[in-house]
Amino acid sequence: MATIDHKRNFIVSLTNTDGSIITDHEQKANMLWTNYKNKLGVSEFTSISYNLSSLLLMHNLEDLYANFTNGEIEGVIKNLPNSHAPGPDGFNGLFIKKCWNQG
Repeated sequence: MATIDHKRNFIVSLTNTDGSIITDHEQKANMLWTNYKNKLGVSEFTSISYNLSSLLLMHNLEDLYANFTNGEIEGVIKNLPNSHAPGPDGFNGLFIKKCWNQG
């Protein structure tokens, strides 16, 4: 018979800047949130302007309609890690490599 000890980690109390001890959950949460916001800081937003024509380059997208070659598929399969599943089906890289070599 196996038993599991579920250890719960939680903050029992916090000490405020005036020395008072806080034990109420909502007060602890508010104190942590306030301190987080203060440490994070506040910045004022200034407008950002981009010259989109300099950021976006024109590309020839005709190749996107081409079919994959066997060499491209084989290159991807060879680079798959053996012990990881690249998709939700659970087939790992080793399985896919074995299937590719059988085909």
